[in-house]
Amino acid sequence: ALALLLPATHSLAQTATTPAPAVAASAAAATAPTADGVTPPAALSAQARAIVPALSAEQSAQLPPETQQLIAKGRMVAIAADCAACHTVPGQGKPFAGGYVLGTPLGSIVATNITPSRQHGIGDYSEQEFSRAVRDGVRKDGRQLYPAMPYDAYAGITDEDLHALYTYMLQAVPAVDAPTPETQLPFPFNQRWSMLVW
Repeated sequence: ALALLLPATHSLAQTATTPAPAVAASAAAATAPTADGVTPPAALSAQARAIVPALSAEQSAQLPPETQQLIAKGRMVAIAADCAACHTVPGQGKPFAGGYVLGTPLGSIVATNITPSRQHGIGDYSEQEFSRAVRDGVRKDGRQLYPAMPYDAYAGITDEDLHALYTYMLQAVPAVDAPTPETQLPFPFNQRWSMLVW
């Protein structure tokens, strides 16, 4: 049963995210969907840029130039990783507030709130805990993330890029103090410990 779950969720994650090399090479790509309905990287990048918030002038004025540059780099990492694709409800959700439902043959997986909300998001994550979630798929409370979160694809992110992303997420993204529904998969897929095999 686990063998069925992992390819299904990983496949969803791969279609929902754009690898950094594809984003970097997307400048020459056409932005219109292809005949089979696939959105090419350049279009995904344009969509991500429209969703992913930048520092406001007021925020920038309160930060030293080096922090502004670090946050700008972190925003580019968030765009390249296409974090908004899964953590923002298209057309109506606030950036990174979660609630987007990924339908799988085994049940629906609900993307979480990754804004700096301390109660409902990642506002109380240390950088080490953030790194563990991004690279290893382990939440702050030690529970495994489902592989709809493509942590295997993010495992190789550099320390510098991860630090920039963490700084951006906690200092530039507006906190949304709203919970998201818990993912409720049927047994045995609701056993998060089984993701250790993944």
